[in-house]
Amino acid sequence: MAPKTASSRSIHLPISAFSGFYARVADRLNVDPSYVIRVALGQLQSEEILQAMEREMREITDNLKAKHDRSNRHGAHRNRDNRSGADSDMNEDRQILIE
Repeated sequence: MAPKTASSRSIHLPISAFSGFYARVADRLNVDPSYVIRVALGQLQSEEILQAMEREMREITDNLKAKHDRSNRHGAHRNRDNRSGADSDMNEDRQILIE
């Protein structure tokens, strides 16, 4: 099996985390998602919607950071245990890309 590169591992994860963003905010506030979108675009104003979007964004970024930290911890152990000669240089380069 080919090793996963930084791009094959990380490209779709952050994008998928934002899927349904407006719908989740709308569900929490019991409003229509189109209303949330219009507030996000600046067509309407609502402090309550903006605060809910900020909370949702914080939750997403916190979750992504936690996943990133967990994968780095596991990756660091794996790289440390498998180092030998030129392979260790390649592993160090790959680790830098992921961080």
